[in-house]
This record gives sequence, C-alpha cells and structure tokens, in this order.
Amino acid sequence: MSDIFISYKHEDLPLVKALAMQLTDLGWTVWWDHEIPAGRDYDEVILEQLNLSKCVIVLWSALSVKSRNVKDEANVGLSRNVLIPILVGDITPPFGFGMIQAIKWNDNNEVDENELSELLRQIKRLIGDPPKTKENFLQKGSGTFLKKEEAKQKDSEPEYKNYSPPPKVKEETYINYTQIKDQGSFQNKFIDSKFLKIKPDDTYAVIVGINSYKDSRIPKLNYTYADAKAIYELLLNPVKAGLKEENVKLLLNDDATLFNLKNTVSGWLFQNATINSTVLIYFAGHGGLESDRTGEEKDGISKYLLPWDCNCDNLYASALSNSELRQLLSTVKAKNIIFFMDSCYAGGLSSKGARDFGNVDDFGKTIAEAEGRVVIASAKSNQRSLEDESIGHGIFTYHLLDALSGKADYDNDGYVSLSEVYKYLQDNVPGSARKLSRSIQEPLLAGDITKDLFLTVNAERLKEKLEELKLKRKKLTDMYENDELNVPVYTQSIMLLEKSDYELSNKEKKLKRNLDAFLNGGLTKETFLDNWEMIIQVQERSIEPPPQKEPEIKPTPQVKFCRNCGNIIKPSQLFCTRCGKRVN
Repeated sequence: MSDIFISYKHEDLPLVKALAMQLTDLGWTVWWDHEIPAGRDYDEVILEQLNLSKCVIVLWSALSVKSRNVKDEANVGLSRNVLIPILVGDITPPFGFGMIQAIKWNDNNEVDENELSELLRQIKRLIGDPPKTKENFLQKGSGTFLKKEEAKQKDSEPEYKNYSPPPKVKEETYINYTQIKDQGSFQNKFIDSKFLKIKPDDTYAVIVGINSYKDSRIPKLNYTYADAKAIYELLLNPVKAGLKEENVKLLLNDDATLFNLKNTVSGWLFQNATINSTVLIYFAGHGGLESDRTGEEKDGISKYLLPWDCNCDNLYASALSNSELRQLLSTVKAKNIIFFMDSCYAGGLSSKGARDFGNVDDFGKTIAEAEGRVVIASAKSNQRSLEDESIGHGIFTYHLLDALSGKADYDNDGYVSLSEVYKYLQDNVPGSARKLSRSIQEPLLAGDITKDLFLTVNAERLKEKLEELKLKRKKLTDMYENDELNVPVYTQSIMLLEKSDYELSNKEKKLKRNLDAFLNGGLTKETFLDNWEMIIQVQERSIEPPPQKEPEIKPTPQVKFCRNCGNIIKPSQLFCTRCGKRVN
C-alpha cells in the first residue's frame, strides 16, 4: 500500500519525477505508473493502487485535462475523498472537479518552496505528518532538500505545522457544486464519470420566447415568456445543467427580432461553438404558413418561425423559413444541435390558446437532415401546440421542464438523457392535452438519437447514489481488510461500482449484477464468490451465424429434336406433335 498515488499525463513526466523524489525523501511512499510489475494487467494494477493509496494527487495540465484515463483516476480519488488537485499553469480543471480547491503550480517542470509547502499541508490533512519532517525540509528558494545536520540549524518549523483544515460544507438536500466551490471545502461529493459527458462548459444555448408581436394581427400568447424564462433558469441551475451564464442567450419579445435571431446563430454561435460543443435551441412562439415563393417546398407551402418584428403580409421577407433556418444552423460547427420547438404550423394565426404552425413534419425533417441535428417539436402535423392557464405554461414546455428536472430519469441513474426526455414527453403531453383542452397534441422527434446525449442531472438521485455507494464501498473494504476478499475481487468490485452501466462489457455487466445482488442482501458471500469465479472463467462465445446452404443448381435440361422433321420434343413426349413419328 502506497501513501500517495500520482495521476498525470506522460508529457508531464519531468515534473512528476521531481515531485515523487521530493515526497519520497520526506519519507512517504509514492506510486506512479513506472512501477507496473511484469506480467500484471496494467488497468488492474492502477485500480488496485488507486483504491489502496491514502492520497491521490492529480496534475491538471493542458494535456491531462483532456485525458479520459486521468479523469477516471481522479474520479476514484474524488469519490474516496482523498483527491488533491494541482493546476499546472493557467489551467481550468475539467468539469466535475472545479468545486475542489486546487493548488496552483508553475509550468516550468520545477517545484518551488511555496508550491511544495502548500501541497504538504494538504497531504498532512489526509494522512498525517510526513515521517521525516525534521530531518528534511526545503531550503528557501533552492528547490532542493537540506541534509539532516543543516536542517537542525533552521530556527523556524515548517509552514504546514500551522495548518488548520477548512470549514466543512453544511449538508444540503441537493448537491450544490457552486456552494462547495465557494466554501473551498474538501468535503467532496460523488460525481459519476457519466456526468462529465454533459460538459456544461462546452454547451451553448439559445432561448427564445415571444408572447406579443409587433404586428397586432398576430394573437398574443400568454405563457411563452414564462416558458422561455423557466428553461433559461433551469439550464443555469448548478444542480440541474450548470451552464455558464455567458454560454446562454435569452431573447424575449422585442429582443427576438429577425436580425437578432440570425445574428445569434450565425454570429455568436459561429464564433464560440466548436465541433465538440453541444448547442441547445429552444423556441416558444408562433409559427406560420405561406405559399411557397421559391418552388423548393414539395407541398407548395413554406413554413416559418415568426420573430417579433415579422409582418403577416409577407412572411418570406420578415420571418425565418425552415430552409433558411437549416442554412443558418449549417454555420455552426457543433456536431450536436438539439432544437426544442414549442410552436406549431396549424394553417392560421387566429386560434386562442394555440401556438399555430401545422405541417411540422417537414419542418423538423428539414432541420434534422444533417448528422447530429435533432428536433423535438411540441406537436405533429396538423395538431396545435397548446397552453393552459391552470399550469401557467405551454403543455409541451411544462412537461419538458419536469423531464429536465429529473422526472425523465427512467433508469434511475441520476442523469437525464435526450431519449429519456422524448419518452417522457410522449408519455405525458398527450394525456395533459386531452385533459386540459380536449385536444390531440403528440410530440414529434426528427433526427437520429442512436448516440444518446445527457442533458441534465437528477440531483436528488445523485445524493441517494452517493450514500448507497459509500455503504457498498465500506462493506467491500471491511471484507477486504478481514481477508474475506482477495485483491483481484476487491479491486474489480470497486471498479464496477465506479463505472456506469453503459461503460461495461458484457462480462462486466454479469459481474456487476452478481455484485449488486450480494450487496443488496440477495446472495450469500459464498454464492457471490462462486458466481464470480464462474463468470471470470467462462469465455464469452462469439455468436457465429448458422452456415448457409448453397443453393442447389438444377441441371439445364437438354433440348431434343425430332430426327424426322426437326420439331422440338419435350421430355415427356413419346411422339412428335408435328409429324407423328415415335421419338427414340
């Protein structure tokens, strides 16, 4: 068992060597991946050391913040409450680790006195005094250790002797990452690696809500303003989606002009979103139809989203058509664009309580033609998108807010995915429309979601998972310390607890089901270990397709002719049908 585990990217090796040497000289045992024994599985050894070490130091550098392996190793340290992050240079830690107070270091591959002194304070907090605190200590400004007799001449004690731990964070009923960060606490919260896929730092959103239009002929809508504001606040909520405020544009009423809509997409999103970004667009307002003036529409009807300053007499000149919106979105480099549209094209602009728009099938398909584009519209073709006073929202947005807030977490894993959101809308919007308005309203999805996206966090479920994980880990650790589990079973069990189901191989899924059954009290220890051994030993058989029979090739029958007259003779004929001669 090592005192300290160092997680790093290979390019930072010079700094790691210098740091490891200095910590070792103080008397701590330090492990980094140059010590993989011959014949041992690389991942198995690393996971074993991660779970047995008393302290995990992660070096966040320009390269390591992009490394999945370093993030996974840091996540294990985070979940065990033994993580100490170091920021090498002007670096922002990956999302999920920013709430932990980090030590800032220079990026010249050297360790100076102040940097090491701060690190020693944090290590001492976790594992106590170093064994050789009075034998070795830094000489001021030298970056090297003093010998024993030289250290005795020092009048002052090391800085870390005066260290007092930071105040603990008060437990809340939810996981508030901003509060933890602000209080500078090391009272870490569990964050699953799946949460990192949301990547709020690289997610951008455009929220549009229009309830009254410049053209007075367009009926006023009652709740589109409230809908857009609620979506905006949810996306900024640090316990739901955690998007940065500067990454979200909110356009309400007279801010949602045609120019501003176009400029936000082709200007702001074009300049900020990268190919790895995710873009969320939400529109609540009227849609409209007009005779096609370009000949591009198969049905001869153009579909439009209506900006605040549109003119009913000429939507072609003043509104945003589906083809124009598709061209606008093509200027955005992000590979994932999700469009939530709470409006419909219902063939007119006169229905009270409806956000008109009708032939929405073509509209959604047009936008979603490109890879990574998904449209979830509030209603199908020739249905109206309804709003109701009793809920204070559009029916679609009311349930969308519930879905993103955690009610769509069907698999109860603490995260809400795009497919779960759509399923929740399908399950709830039609029933509410029938109950509140006696109408039919069915959400529509256009695009491909075979590669799912995670949108928000179910914070209450995450808190429950944290407590469950602590209890499970404690039970396994107690068994390991009592020699009831060997190292391979213990380390792999801890790994299975840390991983999400979607990351597991088929064999790992079987092992995890066996582990869950044991930890939940459904299996005895003996049965658990027997099942474990059987699963490990059984080789997964590759499923081979059944051999296909080669098609039988029937011989081509030989053609016979009558020797007397040359007439064709069929195989069953005994006499020629032309001359009557017997066939030989």
